Amino acid sequence: MMWWSLVALAEEPAQPVAVPAEVPVTEEAPVTEETPDPPETEPPETDATEELEPPAPVHRGPAIVDRVAASVNEDVVLLSEIYEIGADFVPQRCPSMEDACVREAEIEVLDALIERSLIQQELVKLGMAITASDVDQAIDRTVQQYQLPDRQALRDEVERSGKRWDDYRDEMEEYIREQTFKGRVLAPRVS
Repeated sequence: MMWWSLVALAEEPAQPVAVPAEVPVTEEAPVTEETPDPPETEPPETDATEELEPPAPVHRGPAIVDRVAASVNEDVVLLSEIYEIGADFVPQRCPSMEDACVREAEIEVLDALIERSLIQQELVKLGMAITASDVDQAIDRTVQQYQLPDRQALRDEVERSGKRWDDYRDEMEEYIREQTFKGRVLAPRVS
């Protein structure tokens, strides 16, 4: 099992369960007073020595399990978030993948996620939440700064570098959030 996988196998049923075969649906005439009851049919005769094979057990495959790593006021940090964000960071920080080193790196990722959540909550509380429009404006400034013809050119460059556009937008949003927090919340408190 790799360090980032949280997979638990679904349990097989102890006894096979018989599942009735599907009966094809046929369109029947509506039952009225004039419609006679359908004739009763007897089940076909079977040889008593013939054994019925139990149906094959249903394999449900692996089930993904997620757990709460931290609770930050109303927000929750999931273990899967730590693994997702740490997927690149942990191997860089711990090339040998020793358990103690991996644990420390995961704690660093958790601390960063808690900090991110606290910053976001503070900005929302102060009415300074970051919107999609804020991200779009920052992307437009980046296009101008790098003298690109349009957003599509920036998107092409981002994707050529191996990053998904949605991930780039998320990183841009996080950057704006951190800068807003530092400039509008922390700076006035320090001076």
